[in-house]
Amino acid sequence: MSNNIRLELTIFGDAFDLNELTSLITIKPTKTYLKGEVVKGYNKTIKRKEMSWSYSIPPLDTLYFEEYANKLLDKFESKAASLKGFLLKNNLKMKLFVVLEISGDQTPALYLNNRFLNFINDLEGEIDVDIYAI
Repeated sequence: MSNNIRLELTIFGDAFDLNELTSLITIKPTKTYLKGEVVKGYNKTIKRKEMSWSYSIPPLDTLYFEEYANKLLDKFESKAASLKGFLLKNNLKMKLFVVLEISGDQTPALYLNNRFLNFINDLEGEIDVDIYAI
């Protein structure tokens, strides 16, 4: 049995240029959504209420969130000032989604170090944590 950690940084808001953001920080998103786009997989029509730009790191089988979070920080930390300017200019929000999938006897540690917390705080971001026992 193994544990998986998934991490996704998402920028979202009413309207912004997805390509401008990608060019500014020179990181390609793993997925994007447009406001008004139909969400697939539902019996009724549901439309997205905002647009978003997301970057995910592939799931990692580890017990230590910190080593996984450092992969994201290594990619985005040097872009923080540019990203913050873009967020402010376009009235956008940033959220970091953390998913812990626990299987077996050992559970992953969710340690948020100062480097990680400072990055999130500097961008006035939020953290959303989901934990699943599978």
